[in-house]
Amino acid sequence: MTRAALALRIHRFEAVALGLLAAAALAFSGGLLLRLLALNVPLSCFLSSHSSDGLDSGCAGRSDYNDYLLLAGDIGMYAVIALAILPFILGLVLGVAVVAKELERGTVALAWSVGPSRLRWLLGVVVPGLVAILGVSLVAGVVADRLELARDPTIDPAVSLHHLGLRGVVLPAYVLASFGIALAVGARLGRVLPALLLAGALSLAGVLGTTAIVDGMLRTEAIPVDESSMMEVRAFAAGRVFDSLIRTPEGELITWAEAEDRFGTTFWEAMDPGSPGYDPTAGLRSVYLVTPGQLYPFAEWRLAIILGAIGLGGIVLAFAIVERRRPT
Repeated sequence: MTRAALALRIHRFEAVALGLLAAAALAFSGGLLLRLLALNVPLSCFLSSHSSDGLDSGCAGRSDYNDYLLLAGDIGMYAVIALAILPFILGLVLGVAVVAKELERGTVALAWSVGPSRLRWLLGVVVPGLVAILGVSLVAGVVADRLELARDPTIDPAVSLHHLGLRGVVLPAYVLASFGIALAVGARLGRVLPALLLAGALSLAGVLGTTAIVDGMLRTEAIPVDESSMMEVRAFAAGRVFDSLIRTPEGELITWAEAEDRFGTTFWEAMDPGSPGYDPTAGLRSVYLVTPGQLYPFAEWRLAIILGAIGLGGIVLAFAIVERRRPT
């Protein structure tokens, strides 16, 4: 019996449970995607709902359009969340079980004593499981990308920062990060439950920290866009809005609080055409700091690379721990 087959037999409960979970999440999301596509609602309905004229009466009276909005909005969000959480569960459970479970049961003592090396033993159990969950997460990422387009056909997911980190190549990166962390923690602690709790906390911290880093990068790439142009410049419709600022007549960008200190608490009346104090010559403009949606591929790969590096670091650390520790 090969090491991979033996590992599957030892961890058959985890393998079956994770397989059923992955199948349920993919079936739910894939089924919803197919259902949305089967409704075959014209693109004009979605375009008119985003226009200043509002939804045309023909689309408003279509039952399939109303069904589409219900499925895409309410149920669709559950599908997005399910696909995003799936990689974490796959990586954490399998990563902890691979070493910690066998250490806790004491089954590694014989394997380490008769095997040619601990490195080969660990490779035999890590590679098959990691390839399997990476494959499942890659499929989940593709489905999530397609679902993003189906939920709002007016926005191209490839140039949209909407739901960054919840689709595409980031999902396999999530599974790699959580698996690497869980593998290292499990190898160090040698107990399933404590390792699962600690690895879960570290994985969450890693994702939040990585997301903060990528958001910081995106903020440095934001450009000012006049409020009057936000609806006209289609390129920024799927961008990330970070802040609302005031542009002075000299072109300086200041916060609203700074504008109050400099021009008085009622300065905004000079900017509002509907206000009695409106002054078109004041030169004050409301602007937004917006990162264009065209930067989505760069942001996606930044997030994936950082998470992947965390996961690979955890795997390398786990190999070093296993090489040095004693069976318990």
